[in-house]
Amino acid sequence: KWGERLDAFYPGGRTSIATLGEKAGKTFNFDVELSDTMDSWRLAMWAEQQGKGEDLLSAIGRRYFEEGQQLGNRSMLLAAAEEVGMDLGGAEHVLNDETAFRDEVMSKYRWALEDQGINSIPVFLISDMGGSFRQVVHGSSSVHDFYALLSKASDSVRE
Repeated sequence: KWGERLDAFYPGGRTSIATLGEKAGKTFNFDVELSDTMDSWRLAMWAEQQGKGEDLLSAIGRRYFEEGQQLGNRSMLLAAAEEVGMDLGGAEHVLNDETAFRDEVMSKYRWALEDQGINSIPVFLISDMGGSFRQVVHGSSSVHDFYALLSKASDSVRE
């Protein structure tokens, strides 16, 4: 279950995210079972090519984080694609072709892990346009941690 995994990596993370979610009007379901995410990422890469990547990921995220549907459930993925107005035949084709977008997903994964140091999600990368300030904060961090980081970023921009 993702809530148990969250607390294992970031003690108190479940409470932190639940609190932040409530403030944003979201109720997280921490009991959903973990599942393979490859199909969801492959479908998202296809959606991105059509300018629907963010919409699809929002629909998938709601189904997973709030409704407790598994990311590896192809029926759920197709329903999310349909919700955002994507071609169901095209979505089915991507999901049925195990090689479709797999290389692209793995390339993005390696970039995030090796080049950016991201090893869990959600992660926020805060940086200035000049590149002199760059910090990473995990989504399970406390409100205090976010405030401290944003204050530091603000101070950096003023310098």
